[in-house]
Amino acid sequence: MDTSNRNGNGEKNMRIRLVIGSLIALVAVAPSRGETPLGTAFTYQGQLKENGAPIDGTAHLRFSLWDAAGNGSPPVGGSQIGASQLLANVAVANGLFTVSLNAGGQFGADAFNGEARWLQVEVCADAGCGTLTILAPRQPL
Repeated sequence: MDTSNRNGNGEKNMRIRLVIGSLIALVAVAPSRGETPLGTAFTYQGQLKENGAPIDGTAHLRFSLWDAAGNGSPPVGGSQIGASQLLANVAVANGLFTVSLNAGGQFGADAFNGEARWLQVEVCADAGCGTLTILAPRQPL
């Protein structure tokens, strides 16, 4: 009985199975067309107090992104990344508020590149943020 032909076919079949198995694995890990890419927006929750008491009502807030925590009150130092985002009439209940930031990419395309970032929060007396109070410290993200 000649076994050389049988062994050759066995090796060929094993290689075919290995290639088919590899293709199935590649298809299984490939992204599907229906997946939604991660957006640039993120949610920030904060608390506002005035003279130690939680605020109720609405507030005008301006947010900016920084590459350093800064020092002092108000914080100084570091470089601002991208533009500021002004949100008027943010609902505040028992001092707590929640906002969506950077939905329009206000902080720029390279804002979140893996390096440390801090969020500066400013409370504005008017919707245009002509008069403001910079809160300290900047918040690490």
